[in-house]
Amino acid sequence: MGMILLSCDDVDRKNLVEAWLLSQSPDTVGILSQYIDEYFYQGVDWVLEQGQMVVPSSPVALVKSGLSHMAGVVTRAQFTVSLVNGLATNLTDSSRQLFCKQ
Repeated sequence: MGMILLSCDDVDRKNLVEAWLLSQSPDTVGILSQYIDEYFYQGVDWVLEQGQMVVPSSPVALVKSGLSHMAGVVTRAQFTVSLVNGLATNLTDSSRQLFCKQ
């Protein structure tokens, strides 16, 4: 049996999110899916395209960081705080402030 190595460019972020959603409580999957579709991908794109990172990070690491704060989220306010905490942690202060205003 062999090992298959993938670069970060080969990993689809939607597959990462779907796999993560499968590990969440069935009670929260519906609302999380909705918020992720509405806001999460836009946030990831903004950070990758416009954000200034303190330390360079791969798209996969960014998605995993963002999702790590989402467990148990059931309200839009909780999702918003988790989104900022998860995606903006590696941004410069000025970039983080711009991200929060989006």
